[in-house]
Amino acid sequence: MFYFSTLPTRSSMQGIRGRQLFSQGIARFGNGRDALFFHYNYGTPEKRHRDYIMAFGSNDIKNTVNVNVMTPQIYKINSNNDITFYLIEDGYDLPEENCFTLIGRRKDGVWVKYFETVQVTEKYFGKPPKVWSANSIWCDNFKLAGDTMVIEYQRYNIAQKKYFKAGEFRFKWDDKAQWFGIEQVIY
Repeated sequence: MFYFSTLPTRSSMQGIRGRQLFSQGIARFGNGRDALFFHYNYGTPEKRHRDYIMAFGSNDIKNTVNVNVMTPQIYKINSNNDITFYLIEDGYDLPEENCFTLIGRRKDGVWVKYFETVQVTEKYFGKPPKVWSANSIWCDNFKLAGDTMVIEYQRYNIAQKKYFKAGEFRFKWDDKAQWFGIEQVIY
């Protein structure tokens, strides 16, 4: 069993410095063994930018995981089992676009994606037909509790035209599987 050993530290990622837009490169967050690298390339107009790259992990792009981001907040989370986690919170202008993605460097040095809340909410609620519908889900908060990460979610109420806290997903570490299990708690 392990416990998250420190509160997360946050970094912001910004693609604009002054008035210059960086269309490709590598950004590094942190130093040493726990450094997180972000490989990015805007892609080519000929392929309508579908050949873009957004990958987090090692300095070697072959040891990264794809995570599409717009304006992320990145939280480093240490554990006491020699695994370093990074929680990437990203969103744009609509609540339904908010997403939490947990990636990490395993003990063997391989980077993996543990979960993405977009996929989790689709599994439990289906794909929302449109924004601000009865099935619109907004993951908006997270906390650490021992060996469990808790992410709260809200559901849209059509009659009142606003979101209400509706439940949470609990991602509990399974030592044997070396992965997270998922439990939904409805408020």
